[in-house]
Amino acid sequence: MTTDTRDIDLVDELRRNNESEWLEFKVGVSDSEAIGKLCSALSNGAALVGRDSGYVIWGVDDKSRQIVGTPFNHETVKHGNQDLPIYLARMLDPCPSFEFKEITHPQGRVVLLEVSAAVGVPTAFRNTNYVRIGNSVSNLRQHRQVHEKLISRLGKFNWEEAAAKEHLEQDLVLDLLDWEKYFERMKKPKPTNSEEICERLEAEGIIRKNDAGKWDITNLGAILFARNLSNFGVSMARKGIRLAVYRGDGKTSDVKDKRDGERGYVLDFDNILDRIYDHVHVREEVGNSYREDIPDFPKRSTRELLVNALVHQDFHITGAGPQIYVFRNRLQIDNPGESLIAPDRMIDSSPRSRNQKLADLMRRMDFCEERGSGVDIVIKESYKSPPPEFRVGNDSTQVILHGPRDFRQMSKPERVRACYQHAVITYLEDGRMTNATLRDRLGLSGNGSSSAFASGVIGDALNEEWIKSLDPEHPRSGYVPIWA
Repeated sequence: MTTDTRDIDLVDELRRNNESEWLEFKVGVSDSEAIGKLCSALSNGAALVGRDSGYVIWGVDDKSRQIVGTPFNHETVKHGNQDLPIYLARMLDPCPSFEFKEITHPQGRVVLLEVSAAVGVPTAFRNTNYVRIGNSVSNLRQHRQVHEKLISRLGKFNWEEAAAKEHLEQDLVLDLLDWEKYFERMKKPKPTNSEEICERLEAEGIIRKNDAGKWDITNLGAILFARNLSNFGVSMARKGIRLAVYRGDGKTSDVKDKRDGERGYVLDFDNILDRIYDHVHVREEVGNSYREDIPDFPKRSTRELLVNALVHQDFHITGAGPQIYVFRNRLQIDNPGESLIAPDRMIDSSPRSRNQKLADLMRRMDFCEERGSGVDIVIKESYKSPPPEFRVGNDSTQVILHGPRDFRQMSKPERVRACYQHAVITYLEDGRMTNATLRDRLGLSGNGSSSAFASGVIGDALNEEWIKSLDPEHPRSGYVPIWA
């Protein structure tokens, strides 16, 4: 039960609207099948009209829009033996983010259900797509023009430009966003009045003026500058940067530290990075005249990979955000969305971002570069460790940094991967890999056994077709990537 004034204000704001494709008022409907169909219909309806969420409010009369209270309790509704949220999550496909809230309004008890808009494809319930037409929920396929319009909308949807929160007064906009951080990161003087602040934020696409003369905060503005992401709904809150630090080498070991990012990326980034390195093991290296503390995972590499994760993630995947796992022997970053670039071509390919405005703004705030140098830096900094791994799975991309390990202790796949990555780097620098450059990259001495060892690794890379001879008739001419 919540008496949060923001939830009460949201209910009152929604009551100013008539029922529509994205909004429905109920009093006592508690059938799990009907609720499932409503979730599908409102998710599709929200996408149809360009809203981020659809809503059901139990306890509001659909004609007068007055609060009359409701006996509905989502915690007691079941489908067979399954709780309602679990049943909905199983039957909705692709499952949107949704959240039930029981709210104690001054005029009576209400229950609010927020369902995120469909993304990419229509939201189905039990393999059927629904939409709200008039006062009823219908099979979307029975309404050809509506279906075609929805498909067209889903194909053009731009997540960055969509509204995260709508119809706000100017003062509330400045309360919800850390606008000071924007001017600080951009190295610009802070305006002296609210109007000028909003004009500058509007020019960046962080906020926008709506048809009613009020302000909308865009998804771009919320994800970067929100003082609290939960103020923008459950879907946005789940896109915060999450961190888990483990004592051992796997997720079955004890958790030392855990943090769910609650603020926008610009606000949370440096804090998350500092928190990671509060736990990363540091070793001491002795030079000619100095001692230096070296973390197991280079901080610059971690920064580059985290920025890449933020910029290149697929925001259309609901209920997910970047996740960082720190283990004793490796650091892993999981990112929503399949990479637009094949894992073995991430070093040399030009950057391709799904989120151009986000990438541009973070670049101008000195978080990243758009010329694709980030992965190159990571490769070069891993010379005393197994090479970084890039994995692409279903709706996710994973990058792994390994802790220090002697090259002779690495597995054969790790050695071959290191050989290939070194061949790419030397090729991009207008050179070619040789036995000598590989030994230097791997920290091997120049004696005969090391040379033979490096030759064996090169042979494995040739056999697996990761590299090729620059001139097959003259092996000492060097080696280049197989695609060169």
